[in-house]
Amino acid sequence: MPRYYDTREKTAFGDHPAFGTNDWPPSFALPADDTAKAVVDYFAQHKDDPHLPASPWCARRGCIHLPDPGAVDPEVDEAPQYRALEWCFNPAARRPGETFVFLGWPKNLTAMEPINDSAHSIVAYMRAHGTGPLPATPWNADKHQLALPDPFLLQVRGSAYQVAKRVIVPDQHRAQPRVARF
Repeated sequence: MPRYYDTREKTAFGDHPAFGTNDWPPSFALPADDTAKAVVDYFAQHKDDPHLPASPWCARRGCIHLPDPGAVDPEVDEAPQYRALEWCFNPAARRPGETFVFLGWPKNLTAMEPINDSAHSIVAYMRAHGTGPLPATPWNADKHQLALPDPFLLQVRGSAYQVAKRVIVPDQHRAQPRVARF
């Protein structure tokens, strides 16, 4: 994730606090790393282009993607295909060497290897960003495209989800309520 300095504030040590975002940088942000510098430069050069993506995060690639002006992505992606390296049961029994399409998140990356770009993107995303919390599938069946979520938004949603699952339950033996976890 690109990191930026917030020029509106200063810390007790006199430097600017850093923050990360996968969106286009706000006007008060100064790049703190090479990826952020590339995003800032790209945005400055193409901000008036009507084909500017909504965000530098590309759900089809699972990373920051700064396309060439006028570049057109294909309308659909190839469904992710894997080759079983050993007996695997994800989602059904597969013999070693068998190739298959799997639209979910691989459970065992050592039992199957990706054999096309879509599957390679899913595996690279999982290795870079971990395995949870994740949506039900990395595949958008309506658009026939990869849909690899922004990991920053997953962290925010995951935190909100954990908070939403907590319920305050009054304890009869204490004056203060306790938190029950489900």
